[in-house]
Amino acid sequence: MIDIAFSGKMTSGKTTLANYIQKKIPKAKRMAIGDQIKRVSKYILFDWDKLTEVFSEFENKEEFLKSAKRLKKENSNTEFTFTEDGEFVKDQNYRPYIQEVGRISRDAFGESVWMDLFLKEAIKQKEGTEVALDDCPFDFVYDTTMRSIESVGEEILEDYYENF
Repeated sequence: MIDIAFSGKMTSGKTTLANYIQKKIPKAKRMAIGDQIKRVSKYILFDWDKLTEVFSEFENKEEFLKSAKRLKKENSNTEFTFTEDGEFVKDQNYRPYIQEVGRISRDAFGESVWMDLFLKEAIKQKEGTEVALDDCPFDFVYDTTMRSIESVGEEILEDYYENF
């Protein structure tokens, strides 16, 4: 099992490189911490049962669910747009909504809530899977879960640039 995490500025190529690794390593799974907030944002609007399941083991979940219920009500008439894959389209309605989801989640569970959810999901999916994480905030890297493997990274980068 190899875990590879990329950290960098916006548009620095993290997702591009993770997608490339996913093509080169058949068992690879691309995961991003941002996937967690997108998932929770959809659950608030469309699947309350899954939302409560995600946070079932968290302290302060009642505080969060109360805030999430308010947010759902406030956005009941908001027209969100989705891609064919069911992902939010990042438009003028999406940004303020997802920022508020982030705020109420951090208020209830702390600054590391998205990393906590990501690690829970990664551990669940890790069995027999190579994970290429495309967006890892530098200050939340957990050494016990992820390790940097320079020789593998260098080999992948060389191969990527030769075939780009």
